[in-house]
Amino acid sequence: MTTSNHRNIDSRRAAVGADSSLLTDNVGSEHASSGESGGAMPLQAGIGFRLSRVARELRRHWADDLSALGISPPQAAVLRGIAGSPGCSLRALARTLAVDPMNVKRYVDTLERRDLISSGSHAGERRSRTLTVTEAGRSLALRVDQLVRDQEKWLDTRLDAEGRKDLERALEKLEDGLGLARGSSEQDDAQDAPGPSVWDHRYAENPWPTAPDAALAELVTPLAPSDALDVGCGPGRNAIWLAARGWRVTGVDSSAVGLEQAAERAREAGVSLNLIQADFLEYLARPVRFGLVVIANIHLAPPERRELFAAAASAVAPGGHLFVIGHHLDSLGRAGPPDPDRLFSEERFAGLFPTLQIERLERYERPGGAGEPPLVDLVLWASRAARARKAPKVTTR
Repeated sequence: MTTSNHRNIDSRRAAVGADSSLLTDNVGSEHASSGESGGAMPLQAGIGFRLSRVARELRRHWADDLSALGISPPQAAVLRGIAGSPGCSLRALARTLAVDPMNVKRYVDTLERRDLISSGSHAGERRSRTLTVTEAGRSLALRVDQLVRDQEKWLDTRLDAEGRKDLERALEKLEDGLGLARGSSEQDDAQDAPGPSVWDHRYAENPWPTAPDAALAELVTPLAPSDALDVGCGPGRNAIWLAARGWRVTGVDSSAVGLEQAAERAREAGVSLNLIQADFLEYLARPVRFGLVVIANIHLAPPERRELFAAAASAVAPGGHLFVIGHHLDSLGRAGPPDPDRLFSEERFAGLFPTLQIERLERYERPGGAGEPPLVDLVLWASRAARARKAPKVTTR
């Protein structure tokens, strides 16, 4: 990651204020040093990296304890949320947990198949569900509650009373600065795409896939590597796969957490990525051209979607390709955003790429959950014609 990219990521840290130093004072970690003035700051020295490392270790202990009960941490959070608010809806539960409604739905479906919760429909509402725990679910929720109390006691053995108060105060200020205040419904009710703080939270709290999109691998494999742009790269699953095959990859994302995860994964894979924290459209407004442009699972409202696709098409160099994949409208309620206007369909893509030649526009199926039908994506593969070579000038004597 370049020095300028570190400054971009550091700018988000400044927003949460100097109180975050309380966390490093009390949690304990190696002392950070940014090196000589003006030099690139090592990622391991950043407060975000150090906090994520501590959080990963705490989550590992939590996951180990829960595994004995046959339940994962996200499932436990959903189960306890329903037990604490019987009759709540999916969206209300998602607001309480401050996570994406579609992630909640996935865990709700798993718990329901195990007869730990039951759900019913609100009268007259097509997708809304009321959620309650069964007797088996209530018994498991009580056991999870005991684990929560045990975890708190475990933390108390590592912090004195004053240190615990300092840690809680710092966490509250960090959460406020990052827009993660408990009970906030802004991320669910917003009509525009979620902002960087929401994606920071999603990348930090949810395991993200590491394998590339299968459709991308299939289409790109025959190509000779050149420069590639991964728009909304997140933790870098497509970018890292491309770099491992010789592509010079630039990954752009608004989330500092996603970019830090991408940088860490790239180091583990032994590849190099040029990672830039920026708004997609602001970056694409520059005169940039790439042999391959990738847009994977970015579901914007129709006006913003048209603007993004037009800018991405303009970034395709002569002889280059554009790859777009996203959840098809037929996956509504099973994958992707709950707003049907943000999902993809063949009709909605018509006329959006007038400067490119569309080589493929088709449904792409991938496995669903156990016993469920396949999930449906929409894949677009388009290219820009290479510039015709000028005929050599013939001179006569």
